Amino acid sequence: MNHLISIYSFATACDLTGMEDQLTSTIDCTVSCMAAHPHDADICMLGCQMLRIISTSGLVTQGPPVVNTEACGLLILLDAVEAVVTALTSVTGKQSTSFQLTSDALRVLKNILRSHRTAKDKIINAANFSGMERIVGGMLEHSGSASIQEDGCILIWSLCFNDSSNQIGVDRCNGIMAIILAMMGHSDVAAVQENACGALHTMSFNLSIKTTIVDNGGVQCCVQAMQNHPTKRVLLERACTALISLVMNTNQPENPVVMSREGINALVNILLSNTLGAKLHIYAAHVLSILVQGTANALLLCDVGMSNELMNALNSVAQSSKENSERVRLIIMALSGGQ
Repeated sequence: MNHLISIYSFATACDLTGMEDQLTSTIDCTVSCMAAHPHDADICMLGCQMLRIISTSGLVTQGPPVVNTEACGLLILLDAVEAVVTALTSVTGKQSTSFQLTSDALRVLKNILRSHRTAKDKIINAANFSGMERIVGGMLEHSGSASIQEDGCILIWSLCFNDSSNQIGVDRCNGIMAIILAMMGHSDVAAVQENACGALHTMSFNLSIKTTIVDNGGVQCCVQAMQNHPTKRVLLERACTALISLVMNTNQPENPVVMSREGINALVNILLSNTLGAKLHIYAAHVLSILVQGTANALLLCDVGMSNELMNALNSVAQSSKENSERVRLIIMALSGGQ
């Protein structure tokens, strides 16, 4: 422990950027200490904090930390991923220790994955293939922490992107519930909502998992995110792309998910906005075009009524492509009561 404290004191007192030999030695010593004491929560906590600092550029500079690609490459090479994932099992002591370790561990993994996509398999396979389970477990244990939920959702999103095996793995360890609880518990935190929507979108490509998401309130969570953050363009894009997948009934297009009135209104409000941009208008129209193929949704949209502003927005979307023109036709038909 004293040795690790000495390493920590040295590294936090200077900037190791560009000092590869010192950086390599620091990482190697930290990982070795953690590997030698995998069940010592205090050592693992300090080690994860050390690795989290190393994974960002400018250890003592002011301003938000930036992922250090070079350092993250060394972390992968020197088995830091295995050490960090293993450390997530050592948090059986004080609650404060558990929180700090989990927070730093997920941030390290997120930084590594952001800079090196090839680290995906290392994270999944670490500690006898328990990486995903431990990430989700950390989210569920610390559901009150917005930063842990944000990092957890980013990791799920990234690890499961175009990977059906990882999607199934997340589902098996209650990952969908973790994402939805994150959205419900941190509805005012845009970063959590944005990354949770991204995670839901990725997970929804598995039809069975999509059903689980819908049945557990995933659609309403996306709608709530749109309502709570009506000016956050990226968040709205993530929510709309998630909804495009979630509300569609692949086998029966005429029976999409029944949307709430609030959801219909949120999508219409996006179309009426002059500041959110054409791309988001197209996404919102896409969602509406799927929804209005169901009678209940079409009636809700008809209640909104046509206005000059809405017609202008729809015309702009229609002009962007032949597919979007057909989508707009369906929306206008619903707005006019099916005529």
